[in-house]
Amino acid sequence: MVAAKPNPWMLWWFDRWCHRAIRRQFFRLHRYGDPDWLNRFDNSRPRLYLANHPSFWDGIVLHHVLRTHLRQPTYCMIDAEQIAEHPFFRRVGGFSVDRARPRDGMAAIRYAVDRLRDPAAVVIFPQGQIVGVDQRPLGFESGVARIIAGCPAAQVIPVALRYDFWAEQRGEALMHIGAPVDCTGLSRRQMIATLERAVTAGLDELTNASSRRVEGEVLLRGKRSISQWKRWREP
Repeated sequence: MVAAKPNPWMLWWFDRWCHRAIRRQFFRLHRYGDPDWLNRFDNSRPRLYLANHPSFWDGIVLHHVLRTHLRQPTYCMIDAEQIAEHPFFRRVGGFSVDRARPRDGMAAIRYAVDRLRDPAAVVIFPQGQIVGVDQRPLGFESGVARIIAGCPAAQVIPVALRYDFWAEQRGEALMHIGAPVDCTGLSRRQMIATLERAVTAGLDELTNASSRRVEGEVLLRGKRSISQWKRWREP
């Protein structure tokens, strides 16, 4: 397990890079769910965000939203191969996990628990790899339940992510942030089932919104597209 080494200057640069990258890649970034979401979270408590993992963009989108809107020190569990290939991720809060090595996996779980006790926010993708957005069941790994058991004070926040093309040449990034999940008194197996249901419910809402082209709260708009320029120039 390779620990994170956050650097303020690297975080400053990465925050801006994520903002620009999302604007280049997507037409809009939508948020769905509770309209009063920013007031539902207690900044004095640690938060564990768990999300499905359909794309390379997941960590970038989450980093942007959490750093821009919730402003809590944030760490993210990243596959060991990705950390080895892109070591700068450590400077922006990334720490590694090698799922092929059980001892390394346990070390990553302990590290995540320690960060939550700081308190900070930790982002994990319990599917463990990029998986198609329509896969059911989601197939969460058991490590997330161990993290929750290690820090019962943490707010557990389910996040659903989806990317679709609507009417523009650039895609729409859709995010559903759910209400905190109470895992008190649940066994590890029950926790996994409860968390999968929470994220699946968010995904179902995103699927419904996307099929009907229903806008969420637009957190970020992309650069003007060619079709927009054409409409603007039309008499």
